[in-house]
Amino acid sequence: GTTNIAGVGGLKLAGTPVLSTADELNLLDADNTEPAEGSWTSVYRVAKAQYDFAADGGAISTINLGITIPDHALVTSVVLEKITAFASSGSATVALGLNTTTDLVAATAFDNAALTQVVAYGAAVAAAPFKTTAARNVQITIAGATLTAGKFNFYVEYLVGATD
Repeated sequence: GTTNIAGVGGLKLAGTPVLSTADELNLLDADNTEPAEGSWTSVYRVAKAQYDFAADGGAISTINLGITIPDHALVTSVVLEKITAFASSGSATVALGLNTTTDLVAATAFDNAALTQVVAYGAAVAAAPFKTTAARNVQITIAGATLTAGKFNFYVEYLVGATD
């Protein structure tokens, strides 16, 4: 149904006017299916996954970070936010992936400049955007040596693409 609120000067949420159209708001609640053609039919989505040594450990392994990107997602970028720098007593490398263990961030030395900045882009996906081949979990791969510290947020940006 429709609710009309007379005499209030439009819809407000917590005192803030809502200026978006119903179609625009509905996009925020969209499912993971291919959007229709036209303007305002799709929005970029951003999934946040976090690696935290205190919770996830630092063993040589591939760790599922608990965030799933849907099937047919057109992955366009990943942003890395350093909260606590990675540390290792050896030559640890870190990679981030979806379809493969390295398609977001290729295996990179834990102390490489790409991982020591406060904010950085994942070079692998920047060079070669891709489409997921199934619903995939964001995963971090630690190799070469264990990590002894580190906390990062990974923001994966994608659009929902066509089913094959």
